[in-house]
Order: sequence, then structure tokens, then C-alpha cells
Amino acid sequence: MTMQRQAMTTTDTQNNGIPDLDISAAIAEPTPVGNTPALSAPELRSEPRFRVKWHATVLLRGNAACHGIVKDISIKGAAILLERNLQAVKLVTLHLHVPPFDAIGVARIVKMEGKLIYSVHDHDELFFRAGFHFIKFKSESDLNHLRSRLANLHVEIKY
Repeated sequence: MTMQRQAMTTTDTQNNGIPDLDISAAIAEPTPVGNTPALSAPELRSEPRFRVKWHATVLLRGNAACHGIVKDISIKGAAILLERNLQAVKLVTLHLHVPPFDAIGVARIVKMEGKLIYSVHDHDELFFRAGFHFIKFKSESDLNHLRSRLANLHVEIKY
């Protein structure tokens, strides 16, 4: 929790102030997220989601940035833990710091435009959980890198 508190700060993008992160948490193997037993509704997502702890930067209008931690992700969207409630925000630019395949590589920043679907307070995490739908990746290579990072290291869960 300490790492999350340090990593999730709001800064101005002109400072390029990206908080230091513990790389061991970032390169830890993501685990698939399954249905919660208490939920009886069928799974409507078309892509599998994976639980991760990756650094994310949410860029807002006016050069403001919110730093957070990706809680879970798929090719089509992500839930990101933030200190700030983004309920009034509609469209953002997302920079996801996708960790390397091994401990000696460097993180790749995958960039995309996103639409805020929801922003709620996550009582368990003590942060706001913002759900984003990915609208457009900056490049096809960004999409392919994320797809490869998720698909090649993980087993797809059938709902």
C-alpha cells in the first residue's frame, strides 16, 4: 500500500514528474481476474481481464496529470486506482507503463485515448477506481505490444 500511496500523486506534465516505482511489483506476473462468486450476472466483457500493478498516467485537459496504478486490464479497457475522482472527465489520454518481459528490460509506455466509463470510491483500496474504455491506441505497435504482453504470459480464462 505504501508504494501505491507514493506512486499516486497529481503532478503537472510540464515537470515530467513521474514518481519512482518498485520495479519488482511492476514486473510481477499478472493474474487473470475471474467472476466474483457473489455476482450472478453473466460476464459481458468480450476480452479477458488480468490483474496487474502497473503504473499509469492519466492526462487531462490543461496539461494536468494524475498518476495511478492499473488494477486490472484487457485489450479494450482498464480499471485504474487514483487519488482523484475523475467523475466530471469524459475523454483522456492514457500512458500505461507496461513492464518488460524480464527484470533487465525497461518499461514501455503504451499510449491511447480513453473514455471514462465510471469513477467510484473503492473502499477496499481507499482510492478512486476509474474504469476506462480504450478508444484508440496511438499506434498499432502499442496495441500489439499490450496484446503480446497479456497473451504470451497468461492463460485466458473462460467465463
